[in-house]
Amino acid sequence: MQREKIRLVLRILLDNARLYSRDDAPLKVVVGSRRHRGRHCIFIHDNGRGIPAAYQPTIFEAFQRIPGSPGTGLGLGLNLVKRVVEQHGGSVWIESRVGVGTTLYFRL
Repeated sequence: MQREKIRLVLRILLDNARLYSRDDAPLKVVVGSRRHRGRHCIFIHDNGRGIPAAYQPTIFEAFQRIPGSPGTGLGLGLNLVKRVVEQHGGSVWIESRVGVGTTLYFRL
């Protein structure tokens, strides 16, 4: 069961990278790991649209969507990611710049 939840987290993050890709550049996604504050974390980086700074504080809340964003979702994907990661005793955060891309990190 736990393994499936982590797979779901990865699937949501990879789907978001694809969904929020830019029209003017081929999609590039990097999945990796690194140390952050003395702990190991997983990251998924994309060269997509990026998340405007005004929306970054609420991006993990349920039903939060960026106006004009593609797709027909309800804004639950990143909320689910956060809940699963926190159920495993971890944390999740993002670094993003509009027009450059987003890196989402999580550690368990």
